[in-house]
Amino acid sequence: MFTVGKKVNQKTLLNCTVLVKYGLIPFYILGTALILMFLLFSFIPVPFMIFVGPYMAIILSVVGWLILIGSAPFSIVYIMKSYKEGIHGKALSIVSGILQFFFAFDVISIMILTLKEKQWKKLTFTILALLFTLFLACIIGFIKLLFTIF
Repeated sequence: MFTVGKKVNQKTLLNCTVLVKYGLIPFYILGTALILMFLLFSFIPVPFMIFVGPYMAIILSVVGWLILIGSAPFSIVYIMKSYKEGIHGKALSIVSGILQFFFAFDVISIMILTLKEKQWKKLTFTILALLFTLFLACIIGFIKLLFTIF
């Protein structure tokens, strides 16, 4: 990867990768919520909603995957450069490269590589704590909803 004729070092690629992948987290959360919402619309007793829900979920999934593919180049170049410099092993690099094409697993693999390199620790742990808090809030909300229904 070149910018204005200069080679980009591995540290710069890591910074770009972290910026792009961690920036995708809100997109994943919003996309998942929208997909679930449209799938739930399938159960509304209006005939056209039976068809709209699944089709919109598929369209949103395809658009999300295209955005995921657009975010992969920095990650793949970073993984290749890290492997060539001996920072990450062959198996880890291959698995991480493949995971760059799957939702959520791309971010998780970059988190693992980042922590293995001992870079961006505070940011990574902060994001993990926020995601865990969001997960707990969703579980508690779901349990409260079940208790109000039953």
